Amino acid sequence: MYLSEPDDMRLTKELIRRNVDILLSGPFNDICLTDVQLNSNDEVEIETYIRRQGTTIWHPTSTCRMGMDEQAVVTPDLRVRGIERLRVCDASVMPSIVSGNTNAPVIMMAEKGADIIRGAKPV
Repeated sequence: MYLSEPDDMRLTKELIRRNVDILLSGPFNDICLTDVQLNSNDEVEIETYIRRQGTTIWHPTSTCRMGMDEQAVVTPDLRVRGIERLRVCDASVMPSIVSGNTNAPVIMMAEKGADIIRGAKPV
């Protein structure tokens, strides 16, 4: 059963606490789409939230999407904006989740990423 180990729940609670504290900090005021109604100091409330909202995902993607607009985390040449000498080339850069398995698209992106890093001329 998920979170049956006490240490797993403890770590998940800490993760939730930190995320709530970050969301409630000033820089996120303009972009937070909903009010955070979770008291990060209430252990019972946090555990109840985790057990009610927690779920698994099979093909996580699109967490630092690639694009040319200001909201994109990664540029089309796989560079992370604002961090020198760091590239990301995995399913997280997908602008949106694909409708099928992520294996083939990630292999294609890895091949393209390798070409970019090696400086290969586009075909």
